[in-house]
Amino acid sequence: MVVGVSALIIVNSVMSGFQETIRERLLCGNAHLIITRKGGFLYKRDFVEKALNKVKEVKSYEGFVFVSAMAVSENGYSSGASLRGCEVEKEPLVTGIPQKLIAGNWKRFSQEKNCAVIGRILAENLGVTVGDSLKFIVSYGSIPEVLNLSVCGIFEVGMYQFDSSLVLVHLDFLQKALGLEGVLNGIMVNVGDVSNISKAEKTLKKILGPSYSVQDWI
Repeated sequence: MVVGVSALIIVNSVMSGFQETIRERLLCGNAHLIITRKGGFLYKRDFVEKALNKVKEVKSYEGFVFVSAMAVSENGYSSGASLRGCEVEKEPLVTGIPQKLIAGNWKRFSQEKNCAVIGRILAENLGVTVGDSLKFIVSYGSIPEVLNLSVCGIFEVGMYQFDSSLVLVHLDFLQKALGLEGVLNGIMVNVGDVSNISKAEKTLKKILGPSYSVQDWI
């Protein structure tokens, strides 16, 4: 019986540690909360930001545009990718991706509009490294758009869904390329401590009303 109880304690400890690791990795690549407008694009950014500024648990936030694309390298390799237009100066305050670069640097990314930061597995699948060029074919609207970008950073957060497909680009660059100036898919929110997520979520839902969706990181 003693051996059985000891084994159970060890298993529970290992599982608890594993769950904590998974949570940390998920939160590293994602925001605590994501706000979107039900049924379409988010146009009234000022309205949402006023709501965010009323919630004391909110520490930082950034707007984003998210689109699917096909990434093609100069050596002929291709892979599906998810492009997220981010606000470069705010990204380090919202997610942990800038701190997870294993090649390149965030400063260069912040200074060059035609740059991209991509996941490690995606980089390996495409056979590219920092300084290489990539084409992203975005099927948006009636005519596909082709974006030519240089790899200026490679990150690894330890979660396959991020490391194998996520590509960060400048928000204003992506908006302009797709004709979405002033339009967002949503706003990503950081509340500092994960214990604040539930309270902030409930408060924001109450302030924003039924036209908006507030989802947590899960």
